[in-house]
Amino acid sequence: MPVPSSIKIPEDQLPIITSFLETPTEVLNELALSLNSAPPFSDVEDLAEHCKKNIDLASATIEGTIVLAINLNRIQRNVDISSVEVTALVAKSLCQQLPDWETVFANSWETRVPLLQQVLQPDGTIEVMAKARELLMESQSVFLDSTVLTDIRYIYSSDASQVLGGLVLNTLSFDYLEGHSQVQQAHIVLSEKELEKLLKQLQRALLKAKTATALLTQASLKELTPKRDKP
Repeated sequence: MPVPSSIKIPEDQLPIITSFLETPTEVLNELALSLNSAPPFSDVEDLAEHCKKNIDLASATIEGTIVLAINLNRIQRNVDISSVEVTALVAKSLCQQLPDWETVFANSWETRVPLLQQVLQPDGTIEVMAKARELLMESQSVFLDSTVLTDIRYIYSSDASQVLGGLVLNTLSFDYLEGHSQVQQAHIVLSEKELEKLLKQLQRALLKAKTATALLTQASLKELTPKRDKP
């Protein structure tokens, strides 16, 4: 893939970056050391909690810094560039998106770049967690949330004066992520028999997941499926 001249940084990531730039370098250095010595975790929150034990820094700032590093690592590998090149690419893009970049943020970025490069090492904690998220997002759709609504649908007489019968229906509604950013909804009507069938399939899938997790444990491999944070 050719190296792009710039990239579009999502608007919701800009506050994370400005918070990172406002954090003292000595504290970020402690965080970088902690991240490099930590094992990979399934979730960003778990890694942040692990690092916070020895660092006087807000959890939100730690989580934001981890998310920033994961995104940088993803760009670095997808474009096949070095950590030096990816931080320079992001700086060029931030210059275009933040009006006060040159006067307020540019120098802060330059002083913090070496700290980012420390955690972007190959096969490090950040890279392993970044790869786990990419494997998850390779699916066409990723589940986010679900609800089941059970109600009765009445069948009325031709003059609508009597109820002749009814159906008990279960509507399974779920939110899912399509691609990397577009949230979609789907609604599926299930009968009681179909609901029982789905429940059996889910129970079997849960048993298979536990078996697979046990096999990873026996092989001394960490199970890294994200469970708390959004991909």
